[in-house]
Amino acid sequence: MSGGASCSDWNKGGSLSVREVAELLEQETLQLLKKECGGLQTLLKNNHQVFRVEGGRVYIRDWRDRKSTRTETQRTAIAPGALKTRLCWFDT
Repeated sequence: MSGGASCSDWNKGGSLSVREVAELLEQETLQLLKKECGGLQTLLKNNHQVFRVEGGRVYIRDWRDRKSTRTETQRTAIAPGALKTRLCWFDT
């Protein structure tokens, strides 16, 4: 983000199939991935913060698409009688 570019200018790009991603890697690298973490697809899913795998397609995750649920949710009132009223037996 240099030169005054904003986050809205960032292009997340398209998508590739898992097969196309595998073809970009050397066979030796794929074998090492299989040995270390279970394979390419497992690596992509384990790094779900960066990648999104849907229907055999790999995308770079764009967190701007996600709605912020923390700011929109409000706490519901606690029903009367739902709170603990007795002292703990351990303290008595």
